[in-house]
Amino acid sequence: RLMCLRDSIGIYENKVNIVLLELKKFEPIGVFSQSLEESFLLQLEERKLLNNSIKKLINNLEILASGDLKKLTKICDTDEDEIFKMLKIIRE
Repeated sequence: RLMCLRDSIGIYENKVNIVLLELKKFEPIGVFSQSLEESFLLQLEERKLLNNSIKKLINNLEILASGDLKKLTKICDTDEDEIFKMLKIIRE
């Protein structure tokens, strides 16, 4: 998608990426993200709440959607209570 934009307006891809990075900082944070995961990561990073366990959880949203908490606890190296706490943080 970025290459099409670059070609249609005649600028270098790195310039498009720089502009996109700035757009992603607009309120609400992550509004210009290219995925739900990226939006969550940007929002949590902005709020200084991003850690490795939450990153792992966000990078495995499909497993969360399937309801396989046991698998998520292994991936995130935590227990179900912590999974629920992380989900509450993401929702806020």
